[in-house]
Amino acid sequence: RDTVDAGRVPRGVGEPVGPQRSPAAVRECHLHESLLNTAFGRPDAAPWQLLCPYDTGALDPGVLALARTTHPFVDDDVSGAHHHVDGMSVFADPLPEPPAEVPVSTVEFDETTLRLIRQAVRAACEETGLRERCADIVLAVNEAATNSTRHGGGRGTFRTWRDGDCLVFEVVDHGRIGDPLVGRVEPPRSQIGGRGLWLCNQLCDLVQLHSSPAGTAVRLHVDLLAADRPATAGYVST
Repeated sequence: RDTVDAGRVPRGVGEPVGPQRSPAAVRECHLHESLLNTAFGRPDAAPWQLLCPYDTGALDPGVLALARTTHPFVDDDVSGAHHHVDGMSVFADPLPEPPAEVPVSTVEFDETTLRLIRQAVRAACEETGLRERCADIVLAVNEAATNSTRHGGGRGTFRTWRDGDCLVFEVVDHGRIGDPLVGRVEPPRSQIGGRGLWLCNQLCDLVQLHSSPAGTAVRLHVDLLAADRPATAGYVST
């Protein structure tokens, strides 16, 4: 605020997309880029300039093409002629289904059967060697499932599968989230409740949250190659 009051505009550099990113992480990075317009475009937001560099020599052309849709202005293009996709539209896009050849475990749950979700998560962690992080992952998935019972129509569907070197947990319900930035900002310490999705982002390596009138999906990814490391904060592990 002091720099803004002094007439100097804060500037930032964000480079979330790299060739090492998984397809799921790249998708979430593009959502993150789109939501920057929402975050910094709010009436109470201070002026801000952000440079988003992309390595055109290392990234797939499709990734670069999608990156150009995430902001209203690209390079020196101020005409608005390029195709810009609003962050809320990206937030509402459904997540892709798991590969057809991948075994998927499914559990329908409500408030009385949340223990089945915790048991399923614990079993998946033990089977894939996630011993050190098991308690944190169970907590994260339980928070997402509890949100479904409280705010998503009282029930939901839990699925888990392996995606390459990641273990994926998904919770889907019929509720809708109106704020696409939920879970991305740490709640104030004085706030009672409302920390579930923020906790998910702190305890998992990647969190995908998408919501539309059709319902809400929370997809939690855990890196199996770093099974015994402490959980990394951040929704795209930047």
